[in-house]
Amino acid sequence: MFNWLRRRLPGGKIAILPFTGTIFMKSTETYINIVRMLEKSKRVKGVILRMESHGGGAAASEMFYHAIKRLSKAKPLYCYSIFAASGGYMACCGANKIFAPASGIVGSIGVLSLKPVFKDIMNRIGVGFEITKKGVHKDMSFFHRESTEEERLKMDALHEDIYQRFIEIVSEGRKIEKERVLSLATGELFSAKKGLELGLVDRICDFEEVLDSMSEETGVSKERVIWIKPRRPLLARLMGQSAGEIVDEVFGRFYEMR
Repeated sequence: MFNWLRRRLPGGKIAILPFTGTIFMKSTETYINIVRMLEKSKRVKGVILRMESHGGGAAASEMFYHAIKRLSKAKPLYCYSIFAASGGYMACCGANKIFAPASGIVGSIGVLSLKPVFKDIMNRIGVGFEITKKGVHKDMSFFHRESTEEERLKMDALHEDIYQRFIEIVSEGRKIEKERVLSLATGELFSAKKGLELGLVDRICDFEEVLDSMSEETGVSKERVIWIKPRRPLLARLMGQSAGEIVDEVFGRFYEMR
């Protein structure tokens, strides 16, 4: 699948992998596969992940994080966080170092879910639902009614588990005590400058300085750089964003790491 990439990597190289957008499995799976391939490549001596993401699905973000972490154990891996929020920042925590421009944004350590409720609109236009279910809470995430207090408590417990996992990842990746991370896990965004003070960022610099650091660590000239971007299918290139991707963007936001 990635023979086209292998052919473009003669000799030692520094690979730059830009990621832009929402972290959902459909949009991220290809990047995870590329990260795995870069991990195994003998030609790639170091990798820079350029991150521009507000986050996305909890599971997809953690899978991306694990792939990045494995790669960082095999060879130097830096993250350049232009905008790394929520799941985007989680993924960056797998890198050896996190750099950011002075105007960069990091953080948003927290969990958010959104459930639209269309009950009033449905009543106005005379639309109703007849639901057959097994399991008293099977329809708790549906939009035809508001959640009960018991269901809200169950969702809160679910959020708490995911929230605590996020805190563990930041603590492990950034080598910050969990209690300290908890004090930062308010869901707010931080400037790169503030992130540096809090230990969420290692250094504020421009991209050339990141290349200089990687070149020094790997011994590979920064002129020997390859930009890695997934090949989009011909139909996707002709048609632009697919209907499936649009659905993911709109409805996938109802349950995200934010």
